Amino acid sequence: MRGHFTVHFKTPEDRGILKIWEGYVIIGWVNPQTKSGRGLGIPIKELPILIRRLEEIVKEKGVKEAEKR
Repeated sequence: MRGHFTVHFKTPEDRGILKIWEGYVIIGWVNPQTKSGRGLGIPIKELPILIRRLEEIVKEKGVKEAEKR
């Protein structure tokens, strides 16, 4: 996975919201006090690979291990 971005969200309620930006899916979180946050950018074309890998981890090791990754 590539593409680490600093993102700015309008409200703290935006935490965890997926956004699409220039060919990337941004999974972001926000600090409620500063209203700015960080986001992980995943190229849209790599999203199916990520989903398959997470499904494999869940099957092999369970949800708790998948959450760690």
